[in-house]
Order: sequence, then C-alpha cells, then structure tokens
Amino acid sequence: MNTVKFGDGAAIQCTVSFHGDGNIYVYTGDLSILIATFTGATIINDWHHWQIKAVIHNTNGSVEIRKDGALGPTYSVSNVNTRGGSANNYASRYIYRRASALDAYMQDLYFWDGNTGGVPNDWIGDVRAVVVQPQSDISAQFSRVATGTSLVFGTTGTGSNRAVSANNIQCAFVDSTQTQGGYFNSASFTTNAGFTGNMKIALYLADGDIAGGVPNSKPGTLIAVSDPIVNPVTGVNTATFPTNVYIMKGYQYLWAILSDTAFTMKANSLPTEWFYAQPYASGFPEQIGSLVSTIGSQRNFCISANLTATNAGCVNDYSQDNPTTYNKDNVVGHQDMFGLQPLWFQPTAVIGLSLRSFVLKTQSTAKGFKLIGQSGATPFSSSEYQPLTGLTGFDLDLDTNPDTGFAWTVPALTALQVGYKINS
Repeated sequence: MNTVKFGDGAAIQCTVSFHGDGNIYVYTGDLSILIATFTGATIINDWHHWQIKAVIHNTNGSVEIRKDGALGPTYSVSNVNTRGGSANNYASRYIYRRASALDAYMQDLYFWDGNTGGVPNDWIGDVRAVVVQPQSDISAQFSRVATGTSLVFGTTGTGSNRAVSANNIQCAFVDSTQTQGGYFNSASFTTNAGFTGNMKIALYLADGDIAGGVPNSKPGTLIAVSDPIVNPVTGVNTATFPTNVYIMKGYQYLWAILSDTAFTMKANSLPTEWFYAQPYASGFPEQIGSLVSTIGSQRNFCISANLTATNAGCVNDYSQDNPTTYNKDNVVGHQDMFGLQPLWFQPTAVIGLSLRSFVLKTQSTAKGFKLIGQSGATPFSSSEYQPLTGLTGFDLDLDTNPDTGFAWTVPALTALQVGYKINS
C-alpha cells in the first residue's frame, strides 16, 4: 500500500491510497473513512503516470485523478469531506508513505499549490523529475575533502580466468559503487594470451530495469566506448577512450566487452553477468536493457581505471554523504562552477529547473553564499543564503531560462553551468 496524504498541522485531511489489488481508494482523514474507490485503476507490473488534484473542503471537497497524461478526469469524486480533522479549507503539508509490504514502486513525486504561485500550478500532463548532477569542473577554487574514498574505478588484480566469446556483448558489474566522482580516459585489463583480432570495452549505466521499477539491476544506458584494441598482447593491455569518461558517486556501472575473436581474460568475484549476441562490426547499442539475457553467476572483469579527482566529483552525490566528500572554502569571492551530465533522453518539453545544494558552515561567525550559474551569455544567482552549522538544503527555482526569458530547451540545459560562490 502506497499513500499520498494531504494535511494541515497535525491533522491528515484526506488520503489517496494505491493498493496491490489494482484499486485506488480515497479516504477522509488518515485512512479513516472510505469515501471513494477507483476500481481496476491499474494492473501488476505496469508503469503509469498519475496526477491527483485534491480540493480541501468539509462538504464540497473533491478528488480528481488523471492517468498517463489524460486531458480530463480518469476518475473523480465530488461533494465529499476532504478536510478531516482540520478547520481550514486548504492543505499545508503533503506526505507520501510506502507501507513495509511494498505494493508499488515510485519514480518521481512532486506537489504544487493550485491556488497560488507561478506556473506550473495546475494540470501539467505526463511529466517526470530528472536529476542532472555536476559532472565536470569549469572553474574550481574550493578545496576538495574526500574522507576514506578511492579513486580506483573497477577491479584490479589478476583474478581468475573468464572466457569471452566472439561477437557477443558480455556485461558484468563494476565491483562497487564509486565513493568519489571523477573522470578517466583509459582503463587496463589483463588477457591470458594475446590474440590476433579486435575488441572494444564499453561502460553502461545499471539502469536497464528502471522501467520495471528496479534501478541498479542490469545494463541500460551506454556511457562510453573505447577505441578499438587491435591484437591485444599477453598480460596487461590498455583501452583508450576518445573523450573523458565521467563517473558519478553512488551510481552502479557495468563493463561490457565486444570482440571479433574469442579469448580469455582475468575476472573476479561472482556477480550476475549478461550477454547479447552482436556482431563486432555493429558495435554497442545505446540502450541494451531490453536486449540482454542473464548468464547467471559468473565473474566480473578485472578492468580498472584511475580517476582524476574533480570538485564536481565531491558534490555529485546520488544521495548526500556528509561528511565524506565535499568542497570547502572561506574566501569571499571564491566559487566553483560546473558543467552538468547530459540528459539521457530527449524530453518533449522542459517544465522548469530547480538547483539544489546541501551546505553547512564550520565556523561560528556568519558566512553568506549564493547559488550561481550561467546560461548562454547570461549569468544568474540566488539571493544570499546563510548556512547553518547543520547540513541544510538551499534551492533556486528557475521556471524560465534567464538567457532568453522563455522556457528551457534541451540544448540550453546541456550548455548550462551551475555552482556556488562565497558572498560574504
């Protein structure tokens, strides 16, 4: 059971509950009085986009539900009590709660007030929230702090033997998630014997099952492909990549190998491995999640790269890791500016942009900072924020592009630079 609750103060006014039986139930209060049932709303193993609009009132309340971008109500109920336990005809807080017995996965969740504020403040259709993190340093003046982290990406050592077949993409997990971000442009691996032939190494993000609600489960989006390795030698070989390959903290990746000749290389441990029959000349597909088949418990490849540390790599957390990696400074005027990782899909439109940072101060005196950025030729910044001694989130919302005054576009987001600056 997964619930969305609207509340005011300590009171829960109404609840919309998604159940494993495929129905959606609407309650007055906190699962108190059932007022409506949307029967057969969904079936198991399906992803859907849901919009829910609740009008809070003790007699004229209503709940409207729209499914998969529908332009009108898929289900609605009106003239009901949606303000249980409260004297106010508005909600002041929102709660999402997932029961311990998991009935559904949630990918994105967002709330907005339909009575106040700027766009978006009403039905906005089938949208999703996408996290785009700092990837590269445009300028870096802060000092990096990375406690107990490693800049070795992948598995070193000689390991055990692993056969690699010809014309068959074989994928296996990088043996751990990265605790400090950075970039590399070459990786090393060891073969048992040299051979006459060609091979390439690729890196995939483990997002291949996200459509099924299970992130970090199998290869999905192609990140990078090495240059051809011609006639690999016995022992250590180097795969060179044409551009820097940026690794984000907390993400799971997979190495992939494609060769026109069968050979044996070194591998380690026993993760699940995937394969996909593919001629060497066809290369690696951009998306592989729906194509791969499981080999079973095999071995991950002894492929490793030494990352070059970046300031971006200390703040591009999958989830904030305070106080493991961060950037610090106390000089007024110092700033870091970053380039962002590219979007991995092409949206129809961009609704808005929100910059989020987590900041704390380690001194007793006041210290002010701003979130900053540049879009095209136009720099922009937030007002001055005063960080606290505890880690606190600070945001800057940009509904339109400061450079044009119009909606954001994918090229504008791709070229966007963001960062922070000590202001006082």
